[in-house]
Amino acid sequence: MLIDRAIRNFFVNTIGFEVKKSDTLKCDKLFVSKISLGYDDKDIFYDVILDESLLKELSLAMFMQEEIDEQIISDLNNEVANLIIGNLKVLVSENLKERYDLELSTPKFLGEFKKEISKEYDKLYSYLINDSYFAIGEVSYKKALA
Repeated sequence: MLIDRAIRNFFVNTIGFEVKKSDTLKCDKLFVSKISLGYDDKDIFYDVILDESLLKELSLAMFMQEEIDEQIISDLNNEVANLIIGNLKVLVSENLKERYDLELSTPKFLGEFKKEISKEYDKLYSYLINDSYFAIGEVSYKKALA
């Protein structure tokens, strides 16, 4: 699965974190950024969901900063979304038999996640990363005809 490869490329190969699949997301605070990958007649929207403790670990690993504030949470969430879904774009391009112009949107930080995760998505990919929770929710839409 290409999205799993993109997630592992970032967390394992780039950051050096341990990644395991998980069936649940149990934590007090989850934060979300939305990003999309569009091609042909379809847009796929991804909610990249990180728990607060994972954001703290990433801040330390990437910025050598232990304390996080709202700006760091927003920047980190968006950066993780951009790196993972950007890598997914590359992986999809390499695996397609036909050429498509894939369009990657700019990530948008949506703040604290307050929805019931399991009911929101066509697909949900959830992981335990260094004992912290991470997920990507996927929803596909057909583009409107012009």
